[in-house]
Amino acid sequence: MMEPIRYREHSFRPDNDPVWRKRGLKTFLPRRLLGFSRRELLEMHPYDVKPRYPERQFREMVAPLINRDIRRLNFQTVHRHKDGHEIPVDISLQYITLEGDPPRFIAIVRDISEQQRHQEEIELLAFFDPLTRLPNRSLIRTRLENAMSECSASGCYGAVMMTDLDDFKSVNDTLGHRGGDQLLVEISGRFVEALGDTDSISRLGGDKFLVVMITSHSDREAAIRAVTDTAQTLRLASTEPTHTLGNARPISTSIGIVMFNDASISSSELMRMADIAMYDAKKKGKNHSSVFDDAMQQHLLEEHQLTGDLAGAIARQNELVPWFQTKVDQYGHITGFEALARWHHPERGLLNPGCFIELAEKKNLIVPLSDQILVRSCQSMQAWRTEFPDRNWSVSVNICQRQLAMRDFPEKVEAVLADTGLPASALMLEITESVIAENIEDSIRQMQQLKAIGVRFSLDDFGTGYSSLSYLRQLPIDELKIDKSFVDTLMRDPESHSIVEVILLLADTLNLRVIAEGIEREDQWHTLRKLGCRGFQGYLFSRPQPPEIVLETLRKSDPI
Repeated sequence: MMEPIRYREHSFRPDNDPVWRKRGLKTFLPRRLLGFSRRELLEMHPYDVKPRYPERQFREMVAPLINRDIRRLNFQTVHRHKDGHEIPVDISLQYITLEGDPPRFIAIVRDISEQQRHQEEIELLAFFDPLTRLPNRSLIRTRLENAMSECSASGCYGAVMMTDLDDFKSVNDTLGHRGGDQLLVEISGRFVEALGDTDSISRLGGDKFLVVMITSHSDREAAIRAVTDTAQTLRLASTEPTHTLGNARPISTSIGIVMFNDASISSSELMRMADIAMYDAKKKGKNHSSVFDDAMQQHLLEEHQLTGDLAGAIARQNELVPWFQTKVDQYGHITGFEALARWHHPERGLLNPGCFIELAEKKNLIVPLSDQILVRSCQSMQAWRTEFPDRNWSVSVNICQRQLAMRDFPEKVEAVLADTGLPASALMLEITESVIAENIEDSIRQMQQLKAIGVRFSLDDFGTGYSSLSYLRQLPIDELKIDKSFVDTLMRDPESHSIVEVILLLADTLNLRVIAEGIEREDQWHTLRKLGCRGFQGYLFSRPQPPEIVLETLRKSDPI
């Protein structure tokens, strides 16, 4: 048994034992840091404050110093406080010989508790979601890649599950973002409890969560059954009543699943495939799960190809063009046109907006696409007004949320008007409630700048949003468009009839023009005129046509 070490003021040294028997200690650690008195320290062995390094391990570690193989040894460890808690320290250790004295160790010891705390905070910010304390996208990607490697080695299937809460936006709208955050914390806790310790879950942002799991099955069908059972557990967990929502209807979740058993597909692609499967689950009616399959893979390949084609079309500036549909008054006289994007695809032929607008939004191509349509629409309208100078026509152009959110959008529109020569009053920008709902104040500010130069605004699809009346008076709009869904059911649904009456009354009170869109039958037109509507648009009057056909028709007719 080693006899107690006598602590010296500045050093500890070996005695005549050539291996390691007895030391005197020099320490720069304050006594108050360890909690021991000087007398207590003098009676203690150095290992009494070094719980992480047994004597044998410590001997091996300092051997290069004693053998003069290295001049200094740096390492981090912990020292034990008198009350038992550990103190992280950084140690710089030297083994020196002073003239006339035996060799001794000199150690400079730094308390790095604060440094470690900061490091932990940095890691928390870098790898964990601050709201739910779940791993973030960066960390879950690493765990997914580890799972892929493990499945490659074992042959067992793993899965990525992307889950998105259904109608979560309505929670933020009714309870505010604080209520939405509280619900996310509740739901994330349930997901963690449902999954246990074997699977990894991450919050990717918003109300999206991603789960990485490894099954014990090398058979794909058996693995899918195990994963879908887990998905069902998560869906049931989300639909349980919550403290945040109280007695309100519980929230549900839709889950997309993609299977893997090797690392042949990148982690980013697996996450993207899971996202596609999740949206497929939502299309099934929400509160469903969907497994990524060959049909989705084919869709993914086609989407990838179409995205490249669309980017090329935008760059070439000759494939994306506006077609125009007339807007008429109660007498059937043309009052203006709405520009509707079309794509002359070199291989697929003419494509309607439904084939590419959503893709353009998802791939961040919507702004350059919409800018091209705006320019071409203004060019066509100015040419028609020049040829028919007595006609005070206007052109309506749809704009997206990203356009309106850009700070230079008002200046961009003003530049287009200046370049084309079109009067600002002849341009009507059509927006939907969803375009302005994300940031109403900024949207209004942008719209007011454009209103100041004479540009007008039309609120499209009015009546289908969730809070139209609450902010309608704030919006600097000139026109309301009654959504086609109300026109379609106008003749058979008393509720639609009443809604149209209310919209017309509201517009009259606010001095707004009204356009009813989607008119396809004479009886719809007659009823709407009888209710007091004075603006119309639909197939009854004209289908969307290319600008050259519109101009030809205008020349043949004698517009009044």
